[in-house]
Amino acid sequence: MLKKLKTKPYLFGLTFVVMSIIIILLLSFASPFYYFDTSPDSNNFFTVGKAMFHGIIPYKDVFEQKGPFVYLIYGLSSLLTKHSLVGMMPFEIIAMIIIMTMAYKIARLYLSQNWSFVISLFMPVFAVLQPFYDYGGSVEFFVFPAVLYLIYVALKASQNHFDIKWWEWMIQGFMVGVVFFSKYTLLGPWVGFYVFMFIFYVYHRRFKEMWRLILFSGLSFLIALVPWLIYFVVTGSLKAFIHVYFTINMTVYGSSGIVPTKILMATGFFMKFLTQYPITVVFGLLGLIYVLFDHEIFKNGISKSLFLFMMIVNAIASVYGHTFGKIYQYYQLAYFPFIMVTTIFLLVFFIRHFESNRKLALPWTFVAVALCMALTFVLGSNNNFIYSKLHPQNLYVTLNPKKGQYQQPAQVSFGKIIRDESKGTPTLLTYSRLENGFYTSSGAYPTHYFFERNNIPSRAYPRMMRSANKVVQKKQVQWLVIRVDNTSGKNNDKLYSYMSSGSRKGGRDALIKNYRLRSSHAQMFEARRATYYLFEARTKSNPKAKKMIKEHKFY
Repeated sequence: MLKKLKTKPYLFGLTFVVMSIIIILLLSFASPFYYFDTSPDSNNFFTVGKAMFHGIIPYKDVFEQKGPFVYLIYGLSSLLTKHSLVGMMPFEIIAMIIIMTMAYKIARLYLSQNWSFVISLFMPVFAVLQPFYDYGGSVEFFVFPAVLYLIYVALKASQNHFDIKWWEWMIQGFMVGVVFFSKYTLLGPWVGFYVFMFIFYVYHRRFKEMWRLILFSGLSFLIALVPWLIYFVVTGSLKAFIHVYFTINMTVYGSSGIVPTKILMATGFFMKFLTQYPITVVFGLLGLIYVLFDHEIFKNGISKSLFLFMMIVNAIASVYGHTFGKIYQYYQLAYFPFIMVTTIFLLVFFIRHFESNRKLALPWTFVAVALCMALTFVLGSNNNFIYSKLHPQNLYVTLNPKKGQYQQPAQVSFGKIIRDESKGTPTLLTYSRLENGFYTSSGAYPTHYFFERNNIPSRAYPRMMRSANKVVQKKQVQWLVIRVDNTSGKNNDKLYSYMSSGSRKGGRDALIKNYRLRSSHAQMFEARRATYYLFEARTKSNPKAKKMIKEHKFY
């Protein structure tokens, strides 16, 4: 006779910790199981974060577009690991533990501890699903647990006459401040929650609760923001912060096309998301339909309206918040906290049905099998691990594997060259591309305002490429890294063609004159075949420059 599982909450927590470590170790590029985290965004954040910890002022001294809390987290990780993003692993693990814990607490509002625990084992799939999780470490991933906690507070309040404690308002207000100064397009759930609750309290003349909302949320919001405002004022960077974080993001970033066209593109992307990925239909759409007709989870129409309103505002903010920018797949991770919760609602419905009709037991064996199935299910939802050290010589390491010869990604091999041959702190520029990890691996700090070329069209913001070309023309850095996405022809032809097009023409001849090619390496970059080139500054101008330009040569 199998014994039923006895409730031991500390075992639940320990399981969440162990499972989170396994998931992040195997799926995050920041894991030591991977050769190097080549994520452009994560390395951007890391470079600015570590620079900030060494007196370089974001927005004023270096150009990058995310909020200061993002740089703070990555800056802290740079204190743990200097030449890699492995230091981000603890932060990702903590985020995943909170995600599983909040899934458990949400399920616990409707089910027993044991069933809630089993459900929570499967929920990480919504946080690491490919292609939305991507490399890991995105702002969307770190906001995920905060959104879940907000949903939990809303659901719990709906069971308690919408009476929310002062400290819960404090936490939510602080999180609004953190998200506002991280990536404000992710504020949709809080906008929906606060607007709905404020109107609800005013309509029902519950002014005490209304003032509690305003006072405690406002106070903690200021606690989150005021230290940064003081920092910007003291460092003389407040104007630069407002210009970059708000003005540039809203007007210049991805500024090609008119706003109505962008709205249509955003809508099309959202529809593609709904139709292309079956999990969004199976769990998201079915869960939404269940919510619309449910009479068990939501005891009244107001509770249901609150949840749906938060869900709708979140979708609108996530999609149309990027009207002024580009839309990438990892943005869509912002939808998944709500898809996770609607899935929990569906599971609650089925479990209640089985329990009432079959008196289904929950023995230890069942939990052990569920845990194995959950790990298989979660890890099977993302194939990042095929690019890890478990698969040597994979495409993210090299496109030209050599039998019996160990190879490493360009970031690692170039970083070693730069560190070994630089006198003191190396000076570096990633020319015409995002930072793909070379500042990270080399230990270089930005020495120029535009230390990379962000995803902003040159015609909309020509300052970036003018600055990069000036660096090359005046030989202002010792090292240059250039990435060329592979096309037909020899490597030399591809590099020359790349440097001869668009705004890069101003740097081509100066590159041949002032720099010499030290190394090149071909590997995959985000599903594209690419070749990285490392150039070193010449001690004297190249006497053969004119001949090399005429013959289209860089060597």
